[in-house]
Amino acid sequence: MADLKPILTVGLICVDIINLCDEYPREDGDIRAKGQRWQHGGNACNTSVVLATLGRRCELLATLGSGMETDFALKHLNTFGISHGSCVLYPSHKLPTSCVVLNTTNGSRTIVHYSNLPELTLSDFTKINVSEYSWIHFEGRNPLEYVKMIRHVMASNETRRKAGEREITVSVELEKNKPNVGKLLPLGDVVIVSRLYATLNGYHSAEEAALGFRVKAKDGAVVVCAWGEVGAAACDSSGKVFSCPAYPPPAVVDTLGAGDTFNAGLIHSLARGNGLETALKFACKLAGAKCGFLGYEQLRNFESN
Repeated sequence: MADLKPILTVGLICVDIINLCDEYPREDGDIRAKGQRWQHGGNACNTSVVLATLGRRCELLATLGSGMETDFALKHLNTFGISHGSCVLYPSHKLPTSCVVLNTTNGSRTIVHYSNLPELTLSDFTKINVSEYSWIHFEGRNPLEYVKMIRHVMASNETRRKAGEREITVSVELEKNKPNVGKLLPLGDVVIVSRLYATLNGYHSAEEAALGFRVKAKDGAVVVCAWGEVGAAACDSSGKVFSCPAYPPPAVVDTLGAGDTFNAGLIHSLARGNGLETALKFACKLAGAKCGFLGYEQLRNFESN
């Protein structure tokens, strides 16, 4: 590994309640699921789980509720060896849940999410020692507070730079077009943009989005845009664009968390010191492999295949 310090992911943890169905139900209809399972969820949580399966030391920073949902989610984090001691507990709240319809015919997933749990704040974030991490990944939630958190990391990096120490890499994920989420764009060293966010901002391809958002990013940053079954593209700090096709499995089984898997693959490869084009290809291959099975456990064997 290029750096043995752990990676911190900042964002959501929830429980996904997944119903396996032969087809997506019609409105006001009634169908029987052929299976149901609970699974950890949330972008930041999923990203940390995939990083852990790839051998990275990880920590999750999120808000937690109380009850059996939290117990279930934390048990899964422990199974993957992910630290969570800095998470902020709200005992009077429940952990968020996502009810998922997973169409086993085509692998599509439809999500209904519920949460009344407070989001992380700058006060929560400053209680951790950011110098303990080599990389901090921010899921694009509660943007105005996350801007403050990233600026806190940037101040630490300024001190580290003057001392001749290695700086902390900051990555940001822009998935949904939430108010003020664009304020995160010029703050990340690595900016990961979803197809949804790109299309809502007027872009029509991964390549166009990567180049367009790169102009708005800070000097030296790279921008990556995943485009689902089409593949992904990335733009480096010089404006050079790389494209990579998708690597679909023989049969699509489960696309839930494919984007989080892509993000983890990209972070993992870049953190190992690989170039942007190599990291992009690794991320596309990893996300494609994940779509071929339920959950994430089989990703433990990905690099040995």
